[in-house]
Amino acid sequence: MNRKFWAPVIFLVSLLFVFIFLTYRLIFKSLPVCEDSLQVAGLAEVSEIEYDKSGVPNITANSVQDMYFAMGFSHAHDRLWQMDLLRRAATGRLTEILGTSCLEIDTVILKFDFISLAESLFT
Repeated sequence: MNRKFWAPVIFLVSLLFVFIFLTYRLIFKSLPVCEDSLQVAGLAEVSEIEYDKSGVPNITANSVQDMYFAMGFSHAHDRLWQMDLLRRAATGRLTEILGTSCLEIDTVILKFDFISLAESLFT
């Protein structure tokens, strides 16, 4: 076969490999770092959070308070973005971070007045 046939084929195969490589890097770059050692104020004794191969945290602590602290730290480490997004959704403030496409959702949430309801329940 001639060169006109192979040039686009090689280009498309190369483009496919680059796409696969960048997708792989993007996926694994976005995972939380689970192998660092941190010193955090608030613990009475040393506690450990070890992640298994599926990313599930296993907490070892010497007291219930340290265990709860480590569990909260693990939740914040792994899911802080979700917690912030849900807080904004419940208070009708998604438009602040996601733009005007969420304005209608925020309007509906504000009409339900969940903020006043929550304040009346917990005060």
